[in-house]
Amino acid sequence: MKSSNVHSIFVILTLSLHENEKSRNLFQGRQIDKLYAMSPLTHDATYYERLVHLQSCIYELDAFLEKSWVIPPDILNQHWERIHTSLESFHLNHEDRERVLRDIRVYQTHEMVTRTGGSPMNIPITEFYHYKTCDVRLIRHLIYQGDPRLEQQIPESIWRYYDWMTEVQDDLEDQEEDKGTYNVNRFLHAVEHLGEERAKSHYLSYVRHIGSAARETLQEESFPLRKEYQSWLQEAGEKVRSML
Repeated sequence: MKSSNVHSIFVILTLSLHENEKSRNLFQGRQIDKLYAMSPLTHDATYYERLVHLQSCIYELDAFLEKSWVIPPDILNQHWERIHTSLESFHLNHEDRERVLRDIRVYQTHEMVTRTGGSPMNIPITEFYHYKTCDVRLIRHLIYQGDPRLEQQIPESIWRYYDWMTEVQDDLEDQEEDKGTYNVNRFLHAVEHLGEERAKSHYLSYVRHIGSAARETLQEESFPLRKEYQSWLQEAGEKVRSML
């Protein structure tokens, strides 16, 4: 085997192992593991691994976009083919796969906006972070699809506030890392566009909006994991405010 081929295989395997570990850390950090543990899906050893594989494929697409200013369509298509293949294991036909992947495709356009002279600051902040949660929402949706009874424990829709908050946290935590990539970190763009103090004020206002919207919704919602959810959201909010 040629040394160049050996090197290419090594790079692919290394990337896959890295994305696999990153996926497992994401599931733990975003309460996906806790949600999954409440379901009989835990008796199917392959279901969780299929979720990890799908998330890893999405992370590989993300890593490709972060490192490449020029995006060769053939390589981009290869990443999407792997994501589609991974989704096939959840018994979704092509139409359904395209439906559940729609938000990831939208977020890809957000990730590439700077390549065409645009700015993520032109995307409303709630819209931006809604689409930034696309991968987490997809994984969680597949868990609810696998066990619809989870909806009685904690509604799938209620996670949106927690997801918005933790994606802001993600941008704040990744500032130094993202400075060396083509990743679109909206907070960094806010600092560049508004200045540091106005950017922080802008984000604190958004954090307050998330908290207020969540409290209003939770006043009208009652479900067994309500207190746990409030605790997770509060913890995430405190982390974000401490970083601002």
